[in-house]
Amino acid sequence: MSSRTFSHHVLSCILPTAYILCNKSVLTLHGFKFPSVFLSWQILVAITAITLVSRPVLSFHDFTSSLPDSLLYVIVIYTGSRSLGVLSLPLFIGSEFLSLHCIETYILYKKTKLRSSLHVVTGVLCLILLCILGQDIPILQLGFLIAHGAAYGTQWYISRTKTITLSRTVSCLVCGTVLLILYGIVSGEITRAAIFDYSHTHFKLSLLLSGILSAGVTLTDDKEKKDHVSRCVAARAALTLLVGCVFGFSGDAIQCLIGSFFVFILLLDCYFSRAVSDPATTAGGGEEVVV
Repeated sequence: MSSRTFSHHVLSCILPTAYILCNKSVLTLHGFKFPSVFLSWQILVAITAITLVSRPVLSFHDFTSSLPDSLLYVIVIYTGSRSLGVLSLPLFIGSEFLSLHCIETYILYKKTKLRSSLHVVTGVLCLILLCILGQDIPILQLGFLIAHGAAYGTQWYISRTKTITLSRTVSCLVCGTVLLILYGIVSGEITRAAIFDYSHTHFKLSLLLSGILSAGVTLTDDKEKKDHVSRCVAARAALTLLVGCVFGFSGDAIQCLIGSFFVFILLLDCYFSRAVSDPATTAGGGEEVVV
Protein backbone atom coordinates (compact mmCIF):
# COMPACT_ATOMS: atom_id res chain seq x y z
CA MET A 1 0.00 0.00 0.00
CA SER A 2 1.42 3.37 -1.03
CA SER A 3 1.74 6.22 1.45
CA ARG A 4 -0.85 8.20 -0.51
CA THR A 5 -3.40 5.37 -0.31
CA PHE A 6 -2.68 4.91 3.40
CA SER A 7 -3.17 8.63 4.03
CA HIS A 8 -6.48 8.51 2.15
CA HIS A 9 -7.70 5.60 4.31
CA VAL A 10 -6.67 7.43 7.48
CA LEU A 11 -8.51 10.58 6.44
CA SER A 12 -11.55 8.48 5.46
CA CYS A 13 -11.72 7.30 9.08
CA ILE A 14 -10.73 10.44 10.98
CA LEU A 15 -12.74 13.08 9.08
CA PRO A 16 -16.16 11.34 9.36
CA THR A 17 -15.49 10.72 13.06
CA ALA A 18 -14.70 14.38 13.68
CA TYR A 19 -17.67 15.39 11.52
CA ILE A 20 -20.17 13.31 13.51
CA LEU A 21 -18.81 14.46 16.87
CA CYS A 22 -18.82 18.11 15.78
CA ASN A 23 -22.44 17.79 14.61
CA LYS A 24 -23.34 16.12 17.90
CA SER A 25 -21.81 19.06 19.74
CA VAL A 26 -23.74 21.67 17.72
CA LEU A 27 -27.07 19.82 17.92
CA THR A 28 -26.93 18.89 21.63
CA LEU A 29 -24.52 21.08 23.60
CA HIS A 30 -25.52 24.30 21.84
CA GLY A 31 -29.16 23.37 21.22
CA PHE A 32 -29.21 24.34 17.55
CA LYS A 33 -32.45 22.53 16.56
CA PHE A 34 -32.66 23.64 12.94
CA PRO A 35 -31.35 20.76 10.78
CA SER A 36 -32.36 22.28 7.44
CA VAL A 37 -30.34 25.45 8.11
CA PHE A 38 -27.42 23.57 9.64
CA LEU A 39 -27.18 21.06 6.79
CA SER A 40 -27.64 23.71 4.07
CA TRP A 41 -24.65 25.56 5.49
CA GLN A 42 -22.52 22.42 5.47
CA ILE A 43 -23.49 21.44 1.92
CA LEU A 44 -22.80 24.95 0.59
CA VAL A 45 -19.29 24.78 2.06
CA ALA A 46 -18.81 21.30 0.52
CA ILE A 47 -20.00 22.53 -2.91
CA THR A 48 -17.63 25.50 -2.71
CA ALA A 49 -14.70 23.23 -1.83
CA ILE A 50 -15.42 20.79 -4.68
CA THR A 51 -15.82 23.65 -7.16
CA LEU A 52 -12.49 25.21 -6.17
CA VAL A 53 -10.58 21.91 -6.12
CA SER A 54 -12.07 19.95 -9.03
CA ARG A 55 -13.94 22.52 -11.17
CA PRO A 56 -16.69 20.15 -12.32
CA VAL A 57 -18.56 20.78 -15.59
CA LEU A 58 -22.32 20.59 -14.99
CA SER A 59 -25.21 20.21 -17.41
CA PHE A 60 -28.98 20.47 -17.10
CA HIS A 61 -29.23 16.70 -17.54
CA ASP A 62 -27.03 16.20 -14.47
CA PHE A 63 -29.50 18.16 -12.33
CA THR A 64 -32.63 16.43 -13.65
CA SER A 65 -31.15 12.93 -13.39
CA SER A 66 -29.85 13.54 -9.85
CA LEU A 67 -33.21 14.59 -8.36
CA PRO A 68 -34.06 11.10 -6.96
CA ASP A 69 -30.55 10.84 -5.47
CA SER A 70 -30.94 14.35 -4.04
CA LEU A 71 -34.20 13.43 -2.33
CA LEU A 72 -32.61 10.30 -0.85
CA TYR A 73 -29.61 12.35 0.26
CA VAL A 74 -31.83 14.89 2.00
CA ILE A 75 -33.73 12.09 3.79
CA VAL A 76 -30.43 10.57 4.96
CA ILE A 77 -28.91 13.74 6.36
CA TYR A 78 -32.13 15.21 7.79
CA THR A 79 -33.25 12.05 9.61
CA GLY A 80 -29.64 11.56 10.70
CA SER A 81 -29.53 15.04 12.21
CA ARG A 82 -32.85 14.55 14.00
CA SER A 83 -31.60 11.25 15.44
CA LEU A 84 -28.08 12.40 16.28
CA GLY A 85 -29.38 15.44 18.15
CA VAL A 86 -31.39 13.31 20.58
CA LEU A 87 -30.05 9.76 20.70
CA SER A 88 -26.78 8.45 22.13
CA LEU A 89 -23.85 7.68 19.84
CA PRO A 90 -23.93 3.89 20.38
CA LEU A 91 -27.53 3.75 19.18
CA PHE A 92 -26.94 6.08 16.23
CA ILE A 93 -23.66 4.52 15.06
CA GLY A 94 -24.96 1.01 15.66
CA SER A 95 -28.02 1.59 13.45
CA GLU A 96 -25.85 2.98 10.64
CA PHE A 97 -23.40 0.12 10.87
CA LEU A 98 -26.13 -2.54 10.92
CA SER A 99 -27.62 -1.06 7.76
CA LEU A 100 -24.28 -1.04 5.94
CA HIS A 101 -23.40 -4.46 7.34
CA CYS A 102 -26.54 -5.96 5.79
CA ILE A 103 -25.85 -4.27 2.44
CA GLU A 104 -22.22 -5.42 2.38
CA THR A 105 -23.19 -8.98 3.31
CA TYR A 106 -25.75 -9.02 0.50
CA ILE A 107 -23.30 -7.58 -2.06
CA LEU A 108 -20.64 -10.11 -1.05
CA TYR A 109 -23.02 -13.03 -1.36
CA LYS A 110 -24.47 -11.76 -4.64
CA LYS A 111 -21.00 -11.44 -6.14
CA THR A 112 -19.23 -14.53 -4.80
CA LYS A 113 -22.05 -16.78 -3.48
CA LEU A 114 -20.05 -17.05 -0.27
CA ARG A 115 -21.66 -17.16 3.16
CA SER A 116 -19.81 -16.34 6.35
CA SER A 117 -21.64 -17.68 9.41
CA LEU A 118 -19.74 -15.53 11.89
CA HIS A 119 -20.22 -12.48 9.67
CA VAL A 120 -23.96 -13.02 10.12
CA VAL A 121 -23.50 -13.50 13.87
CA THR A 122 -21.95 -10.03 14.23
CA GLY A 123 -25.00 -8.54 12.51
CA VAL A 124 -27.38 -10.41 14.82
CA LEU A 125 -25.45 -9.27 17.92
CA CYS A 126 -25.56 -5.69 16.62
CA LEU A 127 -29.35 -5.95 16.17
CA ILE A 128 -29.80 -7.32 19.72
CA LEU A 129 -27.80 -4.44 21.20
CA LEU A 130 -29.82 -1.93 19.20
CA CYS A 131 -33.05 -3.42 20.55
CA ILE A 132 -31.70 -3.09 24.11
CA LEU A 133 -30.62 0.52 23.58
CA GLY A 134 -33.78 1.58 21.73
CA GLN A 135 -36.45 0.08 23.96
CA ASP A 136 -37.19 3.36 25.77
CA ILE A 137 -36.89 5.93 22.98
CA PRO A 138 -40.03 7.78 21.77
CA ILE A 139 -41.90 6.46 18.74
CA LEU A 140 -41.11 9.57 16.67
CA GLN A 141 -37.36 9.25 17.28
CA LEU A 142 -37.56 5.54 16.55
CA GLY A 143 -39.20 6.37 13.24
CA PHE A 144 -36.45 8.85 12.37
CA LEU A 145 -33.81 6.27 13.31
CA ILE A 146 -35.37 3.51 11.19
CA ALA A 147 -35.88 5.89 8.26
CA HIS A 148 -32.26 7.01 8.53
CA GLY A 149 -30.94 3.46 8.60
CA ALA A 150 -33.03 2.40 5.60
CA ALA A 151 -32.15 5.49 3.52
CA TYR A 152 -28.49 5.30 4.55
CA GLY A 153 -28.25 1.67 3.48
CA THR A 154 -30.02 2.41 0.18
CA GLN A 155 -27.66 5.28 -0.56
CA TRP A 156 -24.68 3.08 0.26
CA TYR A 157 -25.94 0.32 -2.05
CA ILE A 158 -26.36 2.81 -4.91
CA SER A 159 -22.85 4.18 -4.42
CA ARG A 160 -21.43 0.62 -4.39
CA THR A 161 -23.27 -0.65 -7.45
CA LYS A 162 -23.41 2.39 -9.75
CA THR A 163 -20.85 4.78 -11.16
CA ILE A 164 -21.10 8.13 -9.37
CA THR A 165 -19.42 10.89 -11.38
CA LEU A 166 -18.18 14.15 -9.90
CA SER A 167 -20.72 16.21 -11.85
CA ARG A 168 -23.53 13.98 -10.57
CA THR A 169 -22.28 14.35 -6.99
CA VAL A 170 -22.20 18.16 -7.24
CA SER A 171 -25.63 18.21 -8.90
CA CYS A 172 -27.00 16.04 -6.09
CA LEU A 173 -25.55 18.43 -3.49
CA VAL A 174 -26.97 21.51 -5.22
CA CYS A 175 -30.45 19.99 -5.57
CA GLY A 176 -30.27 18.77 -1.98
CA THR A 177 -29.46 22.27 -0.76
CA VAL A 178 -32.44 23.69 -2.66
CA LEU A 179 -34.75 21.04 -1.16
CA LEU A 180 -33.46 21.75 2.35
CA ILE A 181 -33.93 25.51 1.95
CA LEU A 182 -37.46 25.02 0.65
CA TYR A 183 -38.24 22.76 3.60
CA GLY A 184 -36.72 25.31 5.98
CA ILE A 185 -38.97 28.04 4.57
CA VAL A 186 -42.14 25.93 4.70
CA SER A 187 -41.47 24.54 8.19
CA GLY A 188 -40.37 27.90 9.60
CA GLU A 189 -36.93 26.64 10.64
CA ILE A 190 -35.20 29.45 8.77
CA THR A 191 -37.33 32.06 10.57
CA ARG A 192 -36.61 30.51 13.96
CA ALA A 193 -32.90 30.14 13.15
CA ALA A 194 -32.73 33.86 12.30
CA ILE A 195 -33.46 34.80 15.93
CA PHE A 196 -31.10 32.18 17.43
CA ASP A 197 -28.31 33.50 19.66
CA TYR A 198 -25.08 33.18 17.63
CA SER A 199 -22.98 35.23 20.01
CA HIS A 200 -21.15 32.34 21.71
CA THR A 201 -17.62 31.98 20.35
CA HIS A 202 -17.49 28.22 20.90
CA PHE A 203 -20.71 27.77 18.94
CA LYS A 204 -19.46 29.87 16.02
CA LEU A 205 -16.22 27.89 15.94
CA SER A 206 -18.15 24.60 16.04
CA LEU A 207 -20.38 25.80 13.20
CA LEU A 208 -17.35 26.82 11.13
CA LEU A 209 -15.58 23.54 11.88
CA SER A 210 -18.65 21.53 10.87
CA GLY A 211 -18.63 23.21 7.46
CA ILE A 212 -14.91 22.55 6.97
CA LEU A 213 -15.29 18.92 8.01
CA SER A 214 -18.28 18.51 5.70
CA ALA A 215 -16.09 19.68 2.81
CA GLY A 216 -13.30 17.32 3.89
CA VAL A 217 -15.63 14.33 4.12
CA THR A 218 -17.08 15.08 0.68
CA LEU A 219 -13.67 15.47 -0.95
CA THR A 220 -12.26 12.27 0.56
CA ASP A 221 -15.41 10.20 0.03
CA ASP A 222 -14.42 7.44 -2.40
CA LYS A 223 -17.34 6.45 -4.60
CA GLU A 224 -15.41 3.82 -6.55
CA LYS A 225 -16.72 0.29 -6.35
CA LYS A 226 -14.35 -1.59 -4.06
CA ASP A 227 -14.49 -5.01 -2.50
CA HIS A 228 -14.80 -5.54 1.25
CA VAL A 229 -14.98 -1.89 2.27
CA SER A 230 -16.85 -2.91 5.43
CA ARG A 231 -13.50 -3.05 7.23
CA CYS A 232 -13.10 0.71 6.77
CA VAL A 233 -16.71 1.28 7.87
CA ALA A 234 -16.22 -0.84 10.99
CA ALA A 235 -12.97 0.92 11.88
CA ARG A 236 -14.61 4.33 11.41
CA ALA A 237 -17.60 3.38 13.57
CA ALA A 238 -15.37 1.96 16.32
CA LEU A 239 -13.24 5.12 16.34
CA THR A 240 -16.36 7.30 16.57
CA LEU A 241 -17.69 5.31 19.52
CA LEU A 242 -14.38 5.39 21.39
CA VAL A 243 -13.80 9.13 20.91
CA GLY A 244 -17.47 9.86 21.63
CA CYS A 245 -17.21 7.99 24.92
CA VAL A 246 -14.18 10.10 25.88
CA PHE A 247 -16.09 13.33 25.18
CA GLY A 248 -19.22 12.17 27.00
CA PHE A 249 -21.46 11.70 23.95
CA SER A 250 -22.21 8.03 24.61
CA GLY A 251 -24.92 8.45 27.24
CA ASP A 252 -24.91 6.89 30.68
CA ALA A 253 -22.65 4.13 32.02
CA ILE A 254 -24.82 1.32 30.61
CA GLN A 255 -24.84 2.87 27.14
CA CYS A 256 -21.07 3.34 27.34
CA LEU A 257 -20.72 -0.32 28.26
CA ILE A 258 -22.91 -1.40 25.36
CA GLY A 259 -20.99 1.00 23.14
CA SER A 260 -17.76 -0.70 24.19
CA PHE A 261 -19.29 -4.05 23.27
CA PHE A 262 -20.24 -2.52 19.93
CA VAL A 263 -16.56 -1.72 19.38
CA PHE A 264 -15.72 -5.37 20.09
CA ILE A 265 -18.31 -6.48 17.52
CA LEU A 266 -16.98 -4.02 14.96
CA LEU A 267 -13.43 -5.30 15.42
CA LEU A 268 -14.69 -8.86 14.99
CA ASP A 269 -16.42 -7.79 11.81
CA CYS A 270 -13.14 -6.33 10.52
CA TYR A 271 -11.48 -9.69 11.11
CA PHE A 272 -14.30 -11.65 9.46
CA SER A 273 -14.31 -9.36 6.43
CA ARG A 274 -10.57 -9.84 6.02
CA ALA A 275 -10.92 -13.61 6.37
CA VAL A 276 -13.70 -13.83 3.79
CA SER A 277 -11.75 -11.63 1.37
CA ASP A 278 -8.67 -13.84 1.65
CA PRO A 279 -8.17 -15.73 -1.64
CA ALA A 280 -7.15 -18.84 0.25
CA THR A 281 -10.46 -18.78 2.09
CA THR A 282 -12.59 -18.21 -0.99
CA ALA A 283 -10.88 -20.77 -3.18
CA GLY A 284 -13.61 -23.30 -2.67
CA GLY A 285 -16.21 -21.46 -4.79
CA GLY A 286 -19.75 -21.26 -3.50
CA GLU A 287 -19.30 -23.20 -0.27
CA GLU A 288 -20.10 -21.77 3.09
CA VAL A 289 -17.14 -20.07 4.69
CA VAL A 290 -16.61 -20.83 8.37
CA VAL A 291 -14.29 -18.27 9.87
